[in-house]
Amino acid sequence: MMMIKNNVKLLSGLGLRIYFIYLGLKCVGKCPAQPILPILGVLGAVLMLLLYFLFSRGITNLLEDIVLTIYYIWLIMVTLVLFQLDVPDLHNEKVGNYCESSVYIKTVVFVVLHWVVLFLLILFSTVKDLNKKT
Repeated sequence: MMMIKNNVKLLSGLGLRIYFIYLGLKCVGKCPAQPILPILGVLGAVLMLLLYFLFSRGITNLLEDIVLTIYYIWLIMVTLVLFQLDVPDLHNEKVGNYCESSVYIKTVVFVVLHWVVLFLLILFSTVKDLNKKT
């Protein structure tokens, strides 16, 4: 039974990450306001997929540290790209600052969720460490 639960968990995680890879590849060139945005989305999904496999296999070594470092660099980079970008026009393809709404909105949601999860992980690990000391 445990094997089935692990496989379902693995497949659901895979599906979400593969969807983000597909979405990013499909939308390359559909955000003239910031052409690198879909590529950064694909890179983030690939990194998350790689981290997912590393963590699900219980691999804790130098490779995991390298991928995590690249992930943090990616998160900072995509955040900076989003903050540099004025809110693009999501409807008029003829203007220079156009960006397809699915690219922009899903990237913003993706990045905000990553920051929230990172903050919560830091918060909970700090609370856990404080509880160990008392």
